[in-house]
Amino acid sequence: MAAVTRTGGLNERQVRQLRYWSALREFAADSGSAIKLGKPRAAGEMRLSLGRSVGRHAAALQHDSYLPSEPAGLRVDGVLWDDNAKDFFAQFESVKADIETELGYELQWHNDPEVKGCRIMAREAADPTNEVDWARQHEWLLTTLQDFARVFRPRVQTLVI
Repeated sequence: MAAVTRTGGLNERQVRQLRYWSALREFAADSGSAIKLGKPRAAGEMRLSLGRSVGRHAAALQHDSYLPSEPAGLRVDGVLWDDNAKDFFAQFESVKADIETELGYELQWHNDPEVKGCRIMAREAADPTNEVDWARQHEWLLTTLQDFARVFRPRVQTLVI
């Protein structure tokens, strides 16, 4: 794994996040993945484009202290946030069975009427602080990101406003 440098001013969690995303990026590059991960940041998620300015998808780490209402683990999600988010979510939801069949697994679908944005996600139980398990976690994240790109990107291009 490439050494992470210039960690001054970061707390322990941020240093670990930066190291985690750096290792994921290196894993993706070494595997020859078509998924191009951006520059690692000291943050709980790494964002990627959905291919159109309707939202984004992301790989995320969840820690109990960060999101106490959700268990610790990994998440890959598609987030729709623009003024058409509810309409776009409905378009995706109308083909939910097709999407989940293509993926080969079920997703969690969140459309809170009190919130502008919507979220479609896959989750995996994991402890991102356990470096011994990072290889498995990175494999799950990269595979799931590739799945999301394969299934959602073509659909994003055909969303009707």
